[in-house]
Amino acid sequence: MAHANYSANKEKLVNRLTKTHQDSQEWLSAIEFWKFELVFFQKLIDKNFLRVTLVDKMRALEEYEKQINHLMTHDLAQVEAEVKKHEHYLNKIESGDSDVDDVTYRAEHQNEAMKMNKITLKIRDFKKSLFNNIEHLSDHSLT
Repeated sequence: MAHANYSANKEKLVNRLTKTHQDSQEWLSAIEFWKFELVFFQKLIDKNFLRVTLVDKMRALEEYEKQINHLMTHDLAQVEAEVKKHEHYLNKIESGDSDVDDVTYRAEHQNEAMKMNKITLKIRDFKKSLFNNIEHLSDHSLT
């Protein structure tokens, strides 16, 4: 009877994995898009560096460059690696290669969701700041 109960619980767990796989794929897609955006922002800053003559404006643009570099090489790289590891973990559960319980699985997925929420807010704040300031940081209009 215990084996049947275990099998039923395992089947319920595997059935819920479809949603978590979708979440992971959405997260990886968002990360790829953010990396694309950050490259664009870096090019925008580089283009405006050529126009900037005031030291204060140059320092502000340098700070944005540092933030982009940190987001790309640290924050996004770390979160992307963790989401990929999580996706691999989900695949192992689905294939039956892991004896994980429902509580552990849900906690792991919730942890990844919180990390994605944190990086989403961080990137949103960065973009709001950049959008609010980029035109003022150039000596000329961007248009």
